[in-house]
Amino acid sequence: MIVPGGTQYMTAGDGILHIETPPEDLVLSGGLFHGVQLWINLPRALKRIAPQYQDLQVEGSSTVSTADGGAFVRVLAGEVDGHHGPGIPQPGRGGRS
Repeated sequence: MIVPGGTQYMTAGDGILHIETPPEDLVLSGGLFHGVQLWINLPRALKRIAPQYQDLQVEGSSTVSTADGGAFVRVLAGEVDGHHGPGIPQPGRGGRS
């Protein structure tokens, strides 16, 4: 289950199945369910890699803000300004191994 601030980090690669189902109590109560999907196209050489899944909770992620505090970014994968994300690195993508 995704909790506030949580992320499902998936690499589709050679194929992955996921189903977006809000919790039953939320559906029955008529509550709202908000989500965002961000898809990143893998380079040709990585399109057939094995699918991967990682459950990332807010506690394991770094947050970086602008100097004026006007914006912030939660680093899920890779590195931003010396802050590393917990996401699974992909071969040849500059991630940590």
